[in-house]
Amino acid sequence: MLDKEQALRILKLLSGLEMYVFMRDDAPDHHTDELIKIIGELTDIVLEKDNE
Repeated sequence: MLDKEQALRILKLLSGLEMYVFMRDDAPDHHTDELIKIIGELTDIVLEKDNE
């Protein structure tokens, strides 16, 4: 499992990718869905929320 610092570093990197993916018309839905899921999981780690 990632620690809080690692999750935050990855989350910062993904924020730029998120903007690129969502601005593209030809990005497959499963890519955007997976990106949203991963960002949510990393956010939970950073905010120290329990995964239920």
